Amino acid sequence: SFHTLTKSYFGPAYAKATKVQRAVQLSDHLLVIENETSLADIPYADRFRVVERWIVEAVRTEGPADGTSGRGDRNRKTRDT
Repeated sequence: SFHTLTKSYFGPAYAKATKVQRAVQLSDHLLVIENETSLADIPYADRFRVVERWIVEAVRTEGPADGTSGRGDRNRKTRDT
């Protein structure tokens, strides 16, 4: 739990907040990340909740035609200065 700024024109400037984060791997290629933030003591409401859901999917990409792995800067050689 923590206190967060409400940026509200009425009611308290800060409210007690609770955040729960969950991650569920549905397969080798699919991950769901969920963030749920609940705010207490919000005027005219028994409760206030914000749910964020991110769905992450692995996508296979082919490397460039030159046969490199396609990882960009990680494989690039740089000169020492």
